[in-house]
Amino acid sequence: MEKGLNVNLKAMVLSLNQSDFERMREQTVRLGIPFRYDALIHSRLDGDPAPLAFRLSPAETTRLHFYNAEDKQKFAAFSQAVSPPASKASLFECGAGKMAMHVDPRCQAHPCMQWRHQPLDLKTNELASSWSAYVQRVLSQQPDAGACNSCLKRHLCSYCPAVARLETGATGEPSPFFCHLADERIKALTVEND
Repeated sequence: MEKGLNVNLKAMVLSLNQSDFERMREQTVRLGIPFRYDALIHSRLDGDPAPLAFRLSPAETTRLHFYNAEDKQKFAAFSQAVSPPASKASLFECGAGKMAMHVDPRCQAHPCMQWRHQPLDLKTNELASSWSAYVQRVLSQQPDAGACNSCLKRHLCSYCPAVARLETGATGEPSPFFCHLADERIKALTVEND
């Protein structure tokens, strides 16, 4: 900061460091720098659920995500503006492959950090000529059959096909954690509107 660098801090909030959250936030306020934080912990990329042991509960996660009034207002506005279609038309509803790309150490390109299924091998494909067609092929896939596809709370649970695949083995199968997270968010937003 003394050298004029643009400094931001970001933290993952786990059961292990939850008690430090307030001190972390106060420090960034004192320094006058942006502080981003999240509590959505996922399985490892190979599907190993070990990190989930450190996940906050859905209620704790909701309290953290709605920590300040501004964040809660943004989420409330988002939840009112976005309503999911009766059923999912395509696999991804986010910016995967359009706004982001991840290349792993083996030169395998993926539309997002968590999606490790059907990568584009950059050792045998040239990025400029192959990426667009690859992304179109991935994004046009239909989701696996499952309850998530027609769930009317999908916009409230932080649904992600890649995370669903890691946690349940299928892109359309609900993770109990994220279903409970949607319910907790609905409760929090309902209390706000009463």
